[in-house]
Amino acid sequence: MSFRSSKSWNESLSWKKYRDYGDYIDDWIVSLWKQISDEQQKNQLRFDNTDDLSKLICAVCDRLKQPRDVWYQTLEIYERFMSELYITLNAHVQSSSCKKEEWRNIICKSQEQTLLRIVSCVQIASKMNCTSRCVTKADALSIVNKGPKQFQMASIGKSEIRVLETLKFKLKAPSLLDFYDITFGAVAMQMENLGGVTSNDLKEIYNMGVEYLDSVQFQKSKIYRDFFSELVGEGVEPSQEAKESFEVVIRDHFLMASGVIHASAMTVKPRLADSIEKSLWQTVGIEPNDFAVLSGCIIKTLLE
Repeated sequence: MSFRSSKSWNESLSWKKYRDYGDYIDDWIVSLWKQISDEQQKNQLRFDNTDDLSKLICAVCDRLKQPRDVWYQTLEIYERFMSELYITLNAHVQSSSCKKEEWRNIICKSQEQTLLRIVSCVQIASKMNCTSRCVTKADALSIVNKGPKQFQMASIGKSEIRVLETLKFKLKAPSLLDFYDITFGAVAMQMENLGGVTSNDLKEIYNMGVEYLDSVQFQKSKIYRDFFSELVGEGVEPSQEAKESFEVVIRDHFLMASGVIHASAMTVKPRLADSIEKSLWQTVGIEPNDFAVLSGCIIKTLLE
């Protein structure tokens, strides 16, 4: 059974709530790009503010009329690309005799290319999606040249190739939305065998979950901070080892998908929440306490 909504993602309540550019989408894209590139420069290419990144990629996808799947796939591609790029560039600098100067030049160049790389990732994601219109070089150039640095058409193709080569052409990593669909589908199959649950019940939970999933992208930093505090205990100073271990948790898409499904059930069908929790545990194998705590953080943040 398919639960996918026919509603366009940019009509969703979550996107309407968080976008604040009105009719000036191009200005908003440039503003977000400046915030992100400045933070990348400050943090030596390491970028932790994924909330603004999600907004920027959303705005670019909105501008290019791309579906929800492309947004999620672009997030996955860009985050993987930046991670691989950091490793590659860091290794290059370590072999240089002028490390500080070399790294400074890399940071400046990367800052100029932030929007270009993001648009390249949208281009790639649009080609991977069977329901979207492929982003052309002309489309990409029209977005990229909203920034202060002007690029030529040839730069669009070169940038796309750079992203593909950095990822070694390995593009099939599922997005968070894919994990959500897979997890919900498995849970739905179990739930349909229980009495007292209808197809409409499941559709309501699924649709609210997608709204929550969208909203999580814009407030992920706060949700994970709250989740981390709940796990280590309020007022407890976490060790460096605990912080490093939590990095793995942040990248666990099955955990986030489970937390969102549980949060959705608690919101729209609380009578089914216990059954959903049991089904998630049996399906994904994550301790109920873990995704239930994450679910609480999601609900608290998104309904504030």
